[in-house]
Amino acid sequence: MDQIDQTGLQEFIPACASWFPLDRYKALAYFEQSSFFAAAGRDANGQTVTINNTEARLAGLDPAVPGVLESLPPGRPEFVLETSQEPSAFVIRKQVRVSANPLERPVVHAYYYIANNKIMQAPSAHQVSHARLQRCTFALQNGFARLQADLEPLTRQAKQLARQAATEEQRQQQKQKQQAQQQGLQAVEGQPQHTGEEQGKGQGLISGAAGGPT
Repeated sequence: MDQIDQTGLQEFIPACASWFPLDRYKALAYFEQSSFFAAAGRDANGQTVTINNTEARLAGLDPAVPGVLESLPPGRPEFVLETSQEPSAFVIRKQVRVSANPLERPVVHAYYYIANNKIMQAPSAHQVSHARLQRCTFALQNGFARLQADLEPLTRQAKQLARQAATEEQRQQQKQKQQAQQQGLQAVEGQPQHTGEEQGKGQGLISGAAGGPT
């Protein structure tokens, strides 16, 4: 049995204003006048579904009285007043009993509540979890965006310092290269140079040594 999602709806029935203030018996009857109850009377294909509450009313019984719904056949949807805080708050449970055994737990399809005479469907556990995950995701994204905004000046400064360090290192390497080249030129210029006179004296010494006595 498909459950129609009506969590976005909120209903107030002015025709039942004479029933206020509500008690646990009138609250269930008030709910049975709503579109939530009417939607439960048809399946996804629009076919009529028998509801035990309606069958009890047709038999002149009040489904809010304990034991009335339990006396009807299982396997059909029924609405039970689970808890109440008269006259302002009531919780109604939609369920299907799988067997006539009262000890076997029924299958719960939805929860509804009446708050200050307004009828609403309670969100499912999946919807609540999904909504909380969405809020957590939004908070994380917002936090990361703020963190990125706070770190952006520091990141920009770090990049600028890295570029300055790289430029300074290149400058130092160029300076060391220039100093090495200058030292090489000075070493070449500092070697002794032989003049023409010194070369003549050297040749004379060689010639004299060659013409001397043997």
